[in-house]
Amino acid sequence: MFLYENTIAQVSTPTGPTESIKILKGVLQDESASPTLFNLFIEDLVSKFDSSLHGFRMGRRLIHLLLYADDLALIAQSKELLLEKMTIAANFFNSRGLEVNLSKTNVLIFRRSDRTRKEEKLCWRGEEVKVVKSYVCLGVTFQSNGRFPLNSSNGIQNGIAARVADT
Repeated sequence: MFLYENTIAQVSTPTGPTESIKILKGVLQDESASPTLFNLFIEDLVSKFDSSLHGFRMGRRLIHLLLYADDLALIAQSKELLLEKMTIAANFFNSRGLEVNLSKTNVLIFRRSDRTRKEEKLCWRGEEVKVVKSYVCLGVTFQSNGRFPLNSSNGIQNGIAARVADT
């Protein structure tokens, strides 16, 4: 039996709701079981990154990817290793009928200078992925130069906004 067998949705438009649409894939937004179902699903991908691939060492642990809710960040120390990890992830998602939203997918390359080299193009299943100079993950702004001044200024602005809201 399909978990959401009788689930339907409607889209609100200026002229009223659309006809009912059957939900055939995925998990429902804000469904209490969604995070658990996603964790069970993504665990198979986590197990595909083994000790034969180089990761980021944190203490005794080898980190290949970061996961939070339905966000995923692959971590690699070289372009070649990142491409290998992207291939593993792409094959995993493809084998399960999932598509990655490339409009929300970016590559951040850490280096001392802020310049992006022209040869630094990476593709996900044949489509180019945008290389960015900064990326926000869980409220932390990571910059390609490894510095965090945007975090400081954003934190100050958020603190000022919170204080103004309290008064």
